[in-house]
Amino acid sequence: MSFDFGTVGLIRQALKKFFATAAQGGLADTALQPASVGTIIQGINPGIFQGRLSIHPSNPDLENPSAGQTLYLHPWGGNLAALFSGGQWTLASFDVIPLSFSGQTANRLYDVFAFLNGSDVNLEFELWTAGGDRQNPLERENGILVKNGDITRRYLGTVYYDGLLRDNAINRWVWNLYNQIGRVSEFILPGLQQHAYTGETWRIFNNDASQNTQIVSGLPLKIVANINCDVGNNGCIGLGVNFPATSQLAKFHYEQVAGVEILCSLGGSQVVSLEQGFNEFHLVQRTLTNFAEANFAADSVLQTSGISSLLQG
Repeated sequence: MSFDFGTVGLIRQALKKFFATAAQGGLADTALQPASVGTIIQGINPGIFQGRLSIHPSNPDLENPSAGQTLYLHPWGGNLAALFSGGQWTLASFDVIPLSFSGQTANRLYDVFAFLNGSDVNLEFELWTAGGDRQNPLERENGILVKNGDITRRYLGTVYYDGLLRDNAINRWVWNLYNQIGRVSEFILPGLQQHAYTGETWRIFNNDASQNTQIVSGLPLKIVANINCDVGNNGCIGLGVNFPATSQLAKFHYEQVAGVEILCSLGGSQVVSLEQGFNEFHLVQRTLTNFAEANFAADSVLQTSGISSLLQG
């Protein structure tokens, strides 16, 4: 017999309820059920966190919400959060919680934390340095990531703010540590952009740095990446991550040495490792060694040349 995840979850919950009731006289089941806002339960599993960050005020899994200046913590699969308070882990219930970024420093990364203020769950952020590093590394309390030096602040995720918070196919700037879902990051090259390039040094496709996608991650992350482009004979096309700031000039690339222009497609099995922070992706190009020139273009038939990635966040 097979079960879907919802059925398995109900069975697991029922078993927990049965054994907890048998062992503790029926008083240990309250942590498994949704609770009214402001409910406090003490002495619980610190791993519980039933929330997800989003820039949409009512739909936390919307694929491409409109940009704004407010981040929201939404209940997800429940409305309970384990937070450290009064010397122990405490389980608190919550409703949608807003966190405004209006007036904050632009073009910077921010960590987001949850904490208890009395019986209410609150949010706060901490600015990263201008160089793109955390001011203070995260630490663990009972295996849970918390703010360095303050275990009452539970780490929830990382965002990037440029005067607006964005979470769309080009700008994946909201990253969740908990309750992650699959997200697509994608940039489609506009127009044909047919051109020749002479040079064995990697450069950004068509020398246009504005053609990129961006992914924020609060921790090191693996994504599945794909690139598409028409590559003429003697040409190479690749994926550049944080190019050219890093010495890693192409995460992977395709070489075309035949005498016919073809569409190259690298994807499906291409796993790319990212560092924590702000990551930018470009198509990069060069000619093969000892060849004078190569021709390139966005796909003239399908019009789907560019970069696409799948990530969890």
